[in-house]
Amino acid sequence: MGGHSSIKVTIKRVLHRFYLGSLNKDVTTLVSNCLICQQCISEHVKTLGLLQPLPVPSIPWIDIALNFIEGLPNSSGKDIILVVINKYTKYGHFLPLAHPFRDSQVVK
Repeated sequence: MGGHSSIKVTIKRVLHRFYLGSLNKDVTTLVSNCLICQQCISEHVKTLGLLQPLPVPSIPWIDIALNFIEGLPNSSGKDIILVVINKYTKYGHFLPLAHPFRDSQVVK
């Protein structure tokens, strides 16, 4: 029924489909003995803190972002787009690539 949640969330999910007399006890035992649940419960996760703004680049092309767009239909033998964004000017380059490609092709 999905995921490793807390005891309360798991009980709520089970109650939508089943009735068990000892539901609270069973779910508490299950969640307490599940290693993944214990690692993921929000009580055990540190608070992330406040968001901090990213530093603004001082000159063009000192800071870039790269991403690949995959799963596109084949066009002239190319089926991937490499997206390069200059974070200073927000200017984008879109480069077609054929799959499979090597890192040397990307660098060129």
